[in-house]
Amino acid sequence: MHMVGVPLSFDPSPRPRFVRAALGLATVVLPAALGLKQLADVDGWYHLAYGRELLAGGRFPPGEPFLAPLLGQGGEYRTPEWLFAVLVRAAEQVGGLPAVSVLVALLAALTFIVLWRDRTESTQDTTAGLMARAAVLMLAAVLMRERFQPRPEIVAFLLISLVQHAIHRHEEGEWRPLAALPLLFIVWANIHPSQVVGLGLLGLHALALLAGVGWKRLQGERPGWRALRPAMAPALVAVAGVAASFVAATPGVGLATSVRFLATILGGGPAPGASDGGAAAPALTHFVSELAAPGRDDLLGLQGGFICLVAASFAVNARHVSASALARAAAACAASLVAVRFIPLLPLICAPLVARNLAEVAARGRVRAALACALPLLLAPLAAPQVARFTDERFGVGLLPGRFPEGSLGQLENLHLAGPVYHTIHFGGFIAWRAVPGVRPFHDARNPESWAGPDAALAPFDEAAFGRLDTRYAFAAAILETVLAPDEQTLARLAPGLQAPAFGGSRFALVHFDDAAGLYLRRDLAPVPSGPPAEYRCVRPDHGLELMSLRSSDPALGEACLDEARRAVAASPRAAIPRLFLGRALLDRGDLAGAEEQLVRARRAAFAPLRCIIDGERARGAWLAGDAARSCGLLEEAGAHGATRPRAAVLAGAACLGGRGTRPAATEPWFRQALKGDPELLGAYHGLLKVAPTSPRAPTYRQFSGMLEAQHQGDEDLRRGADALQQGDHAAAAAHLRRVVERNPRNVLGHTNLGFALLSQGHVPEASVAFQRAASLDPFHPEAEYGLGLVFERLGHREAAAARLRRFVELRPTGRFADRARVQLQAWEGRPQPQSAPTHPR
Repeated sequence: MHMVGVPLSFDPSPRPRFVRAALGLATVVLPAALGLKQLADVDGWYHLAYGRELLAGGRFPPGEPFLAPLLGQGGEYRTPEWLFAVLVRAAEQVGGLPAVSVLVALLAALTFIVLWRDRTESTQDTTAGLMARAAVLMLAAVLMRERFQPRPEIVAFLLISLVQHAIHRHEEGEWRPLAALPLLFIVWANIHPSQVVGLGLLGLHALALLAGVGWKRLQGERPGWRALRPAMAPALVAVAGVAASFVAATPGVGLATSVRFLATILGGGPAPGASDGGAAAPALTHFVSELAAPGRDDLLGLQGGFICLVAASFAVNARHVSASALARAAAACAASLVAVRFIPLLPLICAPLVARNLAEVAARGRVRAALACALPLLLAPLAAPQVARFTDERFGVGLLPGRFPEGSLGQLENLHLAGPVYHTIHFGGFIAWRAVPGVRPFHDARNPESWAGPDAALAPFDEAAFGRLDTRYAFAAAILETVLAPDEQTLARLAPGLQAPAFGGSRFALVHFDDAAGLYLRRDLAPVPSGPPAEYRCVRPDHGLELMSLRSSDPALGEACLDEARRAVAASPRAAIPRLFLGRALLDRGDLAGAEEQLVRARRAAFAPLRCIIDGERARGAWLAGDAARSCGLLEEAGAHGATRPRAAVLAGAACLGGRGTRPAATEPWFRQALKGDPELLGAYHGLLKVAPTSPRAPTYRQFSGMLEAQHQGDEDLRRGADALQQGDHAAAAAHLRRVVERNPRNVLGHTNLGFALLSQGHVPEASVAFQRAASLDPFHPEAEYGLGLVFERLGHREAAAARLRRFVELRPTGRFADRARVQLQAWEGRPQPQSAPTHPR
């Protein structure tokens, strides 16, 4: 709209033609670039496999074609997404997996072409208005980025944008786009069960028009029946859209699924596992994140900012807002707050409405033009974290290496294994697409409990749940996601009362693992033609990265751990997790340089949050080497991009104190964070007492630390181990002290004294493990620092040994052993060959 009095020199209409073309191109190129990424999504593979079945047979397959327990059951196997399966399979046939990536990018670009062209015809195209529209759509593309995947919803995005475009044309008096929608719904019903969104938009549009007629009557006007005609058009089209669902290849099924889609919005998300009182729901929701409600980061990030932008755009253009636009925007905002899977509806539906509002505002003068441009630009700082959040995606085409169990399936193919294979629900579609002879997916994320109950989702965590499935199906093998399990505390929160993980006992043997998955074979499996590979006994991928390394102080197991780590790297040289395993093993055994080399190489191949864990291990190595500043920097960076585990948080606090001076404001939060994760972590209390000795909570910290120290010292085996150590019976001391740390892994004195017992027997690498465990529990424990100094001296790492002895002197500046440590440090600084330090400081 052009208002009288606005100077034409502000933006004459011929000038924006070039600006319109340039900004339009940028607005379309951005979503195309965001959609052009290597295939990492777990759902697309099912559609590729189903499309292969359809095109190979020329008809719907007879019965369930994939899931082993349901193989061939029922009549023709039809889904309301069959047309998308044909489309994506045709792309694969033309250009392989790279063509699938290109198809996703193309569909994303087409969607934003429609959104860009969806403008108000009566609004003057000013440069400011065009810039505001482009900024809004670019923010929308970033917010939708996660859903640019080879899923049928990528086509649904395009269809929803076309429905919106038809509604907007109808608001301006053009009815032809609206009349074409029934044909669109026929296609939609065979692509994705989300036509309820299009029907809902039409319904809201019709209701808004009816409400306008009713408002006129309340104002005393008497509109005739002709006033109802604008509302009748979208209502009739919506009825035709419902009828079109019954023209689909799966009549009624798509509409029923679509209604459940709407019920999910109204009911707050699906509840898988309801048949067992919801026991499976928390675990499934943890892994299928789209079923959960948006988290704090979403609401304080770009999603929440976009909702505020929607509200602001309607506020600044309040006099020119239609009831239909307001109703659709409100519905989209509400849906995005219910479940992660509906967040894309927010930018998809609201972006053209916001762009129209700001474009109209920008045409009314310089001040308002500046406001229209400023509103979306205020959200620009939120876009970068949104993009960085999905660091497991890579720009490019084809399969993302290390994302799917290619190695495990290759092992099964070589073994010619016959029999049911249990697997993580994420891998069902990939296994179906990979089509290894004799290997069928056991279940997948379509409906993991439709035939096996909640045990299907809980089996990786609960031995009883897996046992019930195994009794029924007698699995020959299992393929579990490598980083499947959360830490123990998260697992306890997700599903209280679960028993020990099923793959840690004597029933299955781990024979291969890489970034994607671990392959387990039944131990009593009959010999296969090529023979099973050797078993990994010191690594447990099903427990998650926190427990990957056994890190045992037992000499035999320590050697086995190192051998297995090297074998895993040789088997999967491009994988990050085996190198992380090897780096940890080397670090535990005091090989700081070798550990850093492996961890750096692991980081190059890894994505967050794995990079955060790798940086945490590198920080531990820097701490051991005496570089507290570098250690603190690595831990701060890791903490900024992912959750820092309690012991790493304590180390970060100690590193900040050691490398950058006493900074309570920067250091105290680390120790508080550690206590939130582990309230019995002794080092956190000692750290808080150092940085906040006069805090009102200091007496509480002293009380709890004293209680923990007394509890540790009261262990009978600890007393006997200390006596044996003083008497020189180091073997007996080690036996007693191993029992101490087995009963209480947090016993700092137990680990420290075990380290001295092992060191006295010549088991230097194993002593390193024990001292490092003690230091990770309490970086302010002097004896652990002294022991690490002795270890690094024996291993020939003089600089690291000197750093640990300096740390010991800082923590215990007086006493006989402090004097000896100072003498030793002076000797190392003055002579090329070090002189042996005292055996132990007690």
